[in-house]
Amino acid sequence: DTDDGGVPQNMELIALAAQLEKGRGLNAVLSVKRGSIVKPGAYEAMMGCRHVMKRHMAREGLEGYASVSVTHQEFSDAVLASVLSTGIGPISPNLIMLPFLRDYKKRVHRSEELIKTIQGLILLKRSATYPRRGKELNEGLIDIYWVVEEGGLCLLLPYLLSQHHIWRKKTTLRIFAVATDPNEDLDRLEASVMSYCESVRIKATVQAIDMARSTIATDMTRS
Repeated sequence: DTDDGGVPQNMELIALAAQLEKGRGLNAVLSVKRGSIVKPGAYEAMMGCRHVMKRHMAREGLEGYASVSVTHQEFSDAVLASVLSTGIGPISPNLIMLPFLRDYKKRVHRSEELIKTIQGLILLKRSATYPRRGKELNEGLIDIYWVVEEGGLCLLLPYLLSQHHIWRKKTTLRIFAVATDPNEDLDRLEASVMSYCESVRIKATVQAIDMARSTIATDMTRS
């Protein structure tokens, strides 16, 4: 979201995008605004918003495109349409990053739209204190709760983040391999994940945890 002046309300999301792969790649930042593009002054306001967004992207070192969508569509439809129309030939977005609604319990309808749109979800806890450009951490931990059978994206993104200079010097990766099957051998799972990390040169500590008694496996099936 952006305010009426075009200032992004979720700068920590832009900072995170810039720190993944050091801001390289084809990046497109989109602001969805409710309204009509044919309304007098709407086009000028849209272009002004786009200019302000580009300036804030530059502050975080994020290279890419900024665009504003003024529409009467539902939020999820507007995001999907923008994703499908973004790119050059075979080069198209393979990851969507969206801010999670802080007041989602009060905005159930839009929360459901958000969940329908997301393929992979990144949640930022205490995002107001997220490290921005120009800062370096003296120490820190990046904890990854990885359900192995769900694929490697959950492991890849924190690893890419750890390669950025803000995180690289004194940040430790900790992988918690999640077992959702009550018959899972935790020692075997832990050894398997450790072997995999060594093969792809990811330096991290590994610990298998048993979550078979939780609802995580059922929740993943429903999603």
